[in-house]
Amino acid sequence: QIDVQQWAADQAKPLAVSSLNIIDLAGSERVSKTRAQGQRLKEAGRINRSLSALGNVIAAINEGNTHIPFRDSKLTRLLTAALGGNSCTSMICCISPALIHRDESRS
Repeated sequence: QIDVQQWAADQAKPLAVSSLNIIDLAGSERVSKTRAQGQRLKEAGRINRSLSALGNVIAAINEGNTHIPFRDSKLTRLLTAALGGNSCTSMICCISPALIHRDESRS
């Protein structure tokens, strides 16, 4: 996380405060395609639950819900400040353009 504050020479408080979070999210994988077993299967389950929790938070914010489930995963807890309050958030995604990966990219 990189934090930046903009100050005016005659002010005691910053004019603006910004944070940049750089997060490399693991890809969502369909277990039926990867045939993951054992530890890889457990890891895939954790990844999918974390990404699902992020999707649930974003959906709750977009729907204007009073309860936002930030505590559902470590990822959403870390992003609480970036996703809540008066924050403006942008997301940059790198996804495969191949049709074979379309379903995974959309999820």
